Amino acid sequence: MVLDSNHSSIFDERVSFQGNGYLALENELLPHTATTKDEVVSFSFTTTNLEGLLLFHGQKPDTDGKGQDYLAAAIIDGFLEFSYELSSGPAQIKSPVKVNDGKVHSIVLKRTGRHGSLELDGIHQEFGESKGILQMLNTDGDIYIGGVPNHQLMTAGKYPQGLIGCLWNLQIDDSGPLNLFDSAKTGANVKDCDK
Repeated sequence: MVLDSNHSSIFDERVSFQGNGYLALENELLPHTATTKDEVVSFSFTTTNLEGLLLFHGQKPDTDGKGQDYLAAAIIDGFLEFSYELSSGPAQIKSPVKVNDGKVHSIVLKRTGRHGSLELDGIHQEFGESKGILQMLNTDGDIYIGGVPNHQLMTAGKYPQGLIGCLWNLQIDDSGPLNLFDSAKTGANVKDCDK
């Protein structure tokens, strides 16, 4: 794991992922304790790839993700998708434009119970909701950024590849911008992005 603590500012800190890396953050950052509480996750990223997992909060790494609750943000066929499963069928909220153009994109993900929204670059806003009546998200794994240790098992093959690109300025609820290197419990195959 390449973790360098010599960063001048958390706003300058950009984490580079090569498609096979990840950072794991404490699951307490996103506790999913109440169905009426707004959960908000925001970050910026760049990529030129058609596929890539940006964020995943599901079960522990040795648990098969099939049929399990999760919350995820990923690039699928060049579009950004915000998805979450509360055990009654997933919400899948997609951006109206592609995001794999190498430009900086900023996203804000919100979920309150079954209802969710995706905001892209302060311009596009999309809404969706999960199926059924269940509203609680039951996850006991860490929050993974840029990928997960075992894509096939943990995401049940839904997200086969991690991010190839850069991610920074991650904020979860009222955390403020997180220093990803300092906040990470574990990680693999990550480094600073070139400025």
